[in-house]
Amino acid sequence: MIKQTSTIMTIVMVFWAVAAPGISAAEEKRLVETDLEYLGAFRVPQGDFGSPDFSGFNYGGTALSYHPDHHSLFMVGHTWYQLTAEISIPEPVNSTLLEELNTAAVLQPFADITEGDRSNIGEGGAAVETSGVPMGGLMIRGEKLIGTAFGYYDAGYDVRLSHFTSGFVISENGDFQGMYQVGEAPTISNPAFIDGYMTHIPPEWQSRFGGPALTGNCCLSIISRTSLGRRPRCLIRTNWGWKTPCRLHRWWATRSTIRRWEPMAISALTFCTTVP
Repeated sequence: MIKQTSTIMTIVMVFWAVAAPGISAAEEKRLVETDLEYLGAFRVPQGDFGSPDFSGFNYGGTALSYHPDHHSLFMVGHTWYQLTAEISIPEPVNSTLLEELNTAAVLQPFADITEGDRSNIGEGGAAVETSGVPMGGLMIRGEKLIGTAFGYYDAGYDVRLSHFTSGFVISENGDFQGMYQVGEAPTISNPAFIDGYMTHIPPEWQSRFGGPALTGNCCLSIISRTSLGRRPRCLIRTNWGWKTPCRLHRWWATRSTIRRWEPMAISALTFCTTVP
């Protein structure tokens, strides 16, 4: 039997936020399309780079996190294996021709930064059977790489844990810590509200949001366990311990109709945690 493979190139789009004239970053202003300038794109390299055959970056490119010290990206590869690699960021090219784009170099090949613990997100760290446990997001905070993992189809509401930390050398064993629970009911009724994307909050906005970073998730299978739209929480660095988070905003549904976005009061917005 001859196995045929098709290599799909992942293209990372690069944007730059442009401040509007006369408006400082700290002032209230809704980001709109005209505030963004498209700089271009680049290609990821073909190859397996330590992952199983015919996988690599194909059908992947999720959980992106920028590494400022290396001017690089951590990213998860093929969805079947959920391995992480680090690539360079070449000069973006604004072109509609794929062959004109620059190609990134692999700085660290694929490895499992969860050290085999990615599925251990049930009660007390038990493994769960949810038709897969994908990586939800990555974020660099200090000397740690913070990550999330979520149950793909958690019909039994078995998932309890969500976040973990690792070091920057992704092939190194022994630096994984997790999985951790973030928040408690009723504020966090299910980890599917917070076990995905993460991002930093600009310093001038942190006092208003109540912390230095956001984490959230939405739009997963079994919609009763998750948000129907973006619903981030705020992260605060304290001494170790996940404290009860509060929502920044929410999406909800009545019967089969998805209703409007409802902003929440700032006084109810703090999601406190720490990274060891």
